[in-house]
Amino acid sequence: MDYRLGLDHWQSEWVCFEHTGYARQKAVAWWKKRSPDPVPDSAERAVEIAECGLAHPENIIVRNITGEKFDRVVSYRLGPMPEALPLDETLDYALEDIPF
Repeated sequence: MDYRLGLDHWQSEWVCFEHTGYARQKAVAWWKKRSPDPVPDSAERAVEIAECGLAHPENIIVRNITGEKFDRVVSYRLGPMPEALPLDETLDYALEDIPF
């Protein structure tokens, strides 16, 4: 996830849907705070759903942690949670393509 913090400053936050263990747990928690839809299993699917809407950050706090190479998003305030997508929009295929 990239946040625009000014005219030409961006802050990145890694959200690892395709990982396992701790990274996946963090991605699941991140998603559940921003979307009522099921947590995606791939980054590609996360982008598809996100393009339909996630809770937008109203502000974020970024910190430079001593000894770490990159700044980190440590806190945020989110706007309202969007409505869940209709079932047919969350599928990888269109309902009219089902042969029965």
